Order: sequence, then structure tokens, then C-alpha cells
Amino acid sequence: MVMISRIQAWIYSFIFGVLLPLKALRLILKNKRLLMWSLLPLILTLIVSIYGVSELKTYFVRLGTHYLGIYGFEEGAISTQAALILIKLVLFFLAAITFSFLAGIIASPFNDILAQSTESHCRPRLARLPDPKNWKERIRPVGIDIIKTFIVTFLQMFCLFMAMLVIWIPGLNLLLMLSTFWLLSFQFVSYPQTRRNEGLREGMKFLFRHAFACAGFGAAIGTLFALPLISAFAMPLAVVGGTLLYARANDLTAPILLK
Repeated sequence: MVMISRIQAWIYSFIFGVLLPLKALRLILKNKRLLMWSLLPLILTLIVSIYGVSELKTYFVRLGTHYLGIYGFEEGAISTQAALILIKLVLFFLAAITFSFLAGIIASPFNDILAQSTESHCRPRLARLPDPKNWKERIRPVGIDIIKTFIVTFLQMFCLFMAMLVIWIPGLNLLLMLSTFWLLSFQFVSYPQTRRNEGLREGMKFLFRHAFACAGFGAAIGTLFALPLISAFAMPLAVVGGTLLYARANDLTAPILLK
């Protein structure tokens, strides 16, 4: 009975994470300040989406098809079709990783302001932090978030690389790919964490403590990031959603489950 209750809580946590971008959208549309700070990163990430991720995805699908022909995969054969599906699946995850990395670096200063503006609208509300005293204190969180973005992207690429090595092993390949989305949530809960002097270690602990909620949130924004054009509109949702997740998780008495 206890196990059934725990599984139900895990499922609820996952669904909670999946629905966070929708909650973020409602909050942004209700608040003019959040809407204003969403527009700048939206414009920047729209450029990345159109001229970066979509073009790369098309190029790699074409390249994969070419090499399948070289290695004896006949066009129209079942093995070729299966290989193309796996290639497109890998590229789907790669598109999400690439977009989150490039857009996260470019729009990081605006994302940090957007996340900070979200904190007063969280339920439960996050405690207000003292305003930065000088430009160094203002720029420091942005620098730390960029470093965290590099680190988490490296971990994501490692998981995706390992998934490609075991791509013909059902279950294991998908688990490794899904791990890239789980790690993706780290980048967006990082904004409120950094302002509270929570480093990489605390950030990784957060991922494990709230694994199912982070997995649901990462799956939702990862899917949006992998879709051309839609990915640009998803960046503000990820930033606001990550802040909402951080606030909700830190209000828990039982940190493993999001009730």
C-alpha cells in the first residue's frame, strides 16, 4: 500500500513538472512586467531557432541518409527505415540541447531578470533578496549561470553520445536520451539557485531530490525546444517555469515528492 502511494506521488510529481510551462504561460500573460522581460529573450531565441537549430537538423538528417547508403542500407528497407527513425530521434534530442545551450548563453542576462521578476509571483513566494550593490554583484550571477550551462550541456552531450553507442539496445538508449531532458531542467532552476549562492553541487542534489518533477518539466520544455519556431516562444516559459518549480520544491516538508 505504501509503495502504491509512493508511485502515485511520483506520477503526480511528473505531471506537475509537465504542466509547469502552461502555468508559466498563464502567469506571463497576466503580468505586464513578465511579458515585457519575455519579449527580449523571445526575439533573440527566435533568431537562433530559425537560422541555427532548424538548419542544422535538416543538414544532419540529410547527412545521416547519405552515410546509411554508403554502409549498405538500401533505400526503403526496414533496417534503413529503423535506422532513420533512430537518427531522427537522436537529432530531436540534439536539437533541444543545442537550442537550450545557444539561446541560454545569448539570452542569459534577460533570463536572469525574468526569473528574478517571477519570484514575487511564486506560490509560495520566495523571500526577497537584497538588491545588488554594484555592477559586479549584478553580473556575477549571469557568469555563474553561463558556466552552469556549459557544464550541464557537456553532461547532456555525454548522455546522448552514450545513447548513440548503445542505440540498438532498447530501453537503455531511450533512458540515456531521456536523461538529457532531465538534466535540461537544471539550467532553468539554476537562476533562483545562483542568486541564493547555491552552486553546482546543490543544483545536482535538487535534480535527484525532485527527480520526477524535474523529469516532467525537462520533458515538456525539451519537446518544445526541439520544435522549430515554437522553441523561441518556449524559452520564457522555461525560465518562469523553472523558478516556479524551485519555489514549490523548497516549500516541501518531504523533499523527495511533490505533493
